[in-house]
Amino acid sequence: MGKNSLRQIMNDIDLYIQNLIEEVRFLDSDPGRQPILQSISDYLAKKANSGDEANLMFVCTHNSRRSQLAQIWAVLLSEKLNVKKVNFYSAGTEATGFHPNAVGTLQRSGVNIITEEAGANPRYYLNDLEGFQNQRFWSKQIGDPS
Repeated sequence: MGKNSLRQIMNDIDLYIQNLIEEVRFLDSDPGRQPILQSISDYLAKKANSGDEANLMFVCTHNSRRSQLAQIWAVLLSEKLNVKKVNFYSAGTEATGFHPNAVGTLQRSGVNIITEEAGANPRYYLNDLEGFQNQRFWSKQIGDPS
């Protein structure tokens, strides 16, 4: 895929992210979220200042939709903002498969996510992002060593 195609995909993703931000502005009004977000921000700043890698894991029950989407959007946003040395993971209390509707949502949003391995728990990868070709997305439990 050429640079113009990748640029268009990144522009489409940027527009999609901006629309999502507008849709969830109400979350900023929850006073319980601010200390949690601040602790995450402090962790990331500490890691960045020391030159160490930071690790963030998104967790939901089945690791089939929300945490997978959060991980992939974080990867895409970090690429867009040129954020380095941050690793993103997702997991759940159960592994049930990355739901086809979540994959379809990504594809309709302009994300070039490719099925690598079909089955009950398919594996996917992002096709267009340099440096992320080796990162795979599939449903896994919190204790999974990957």
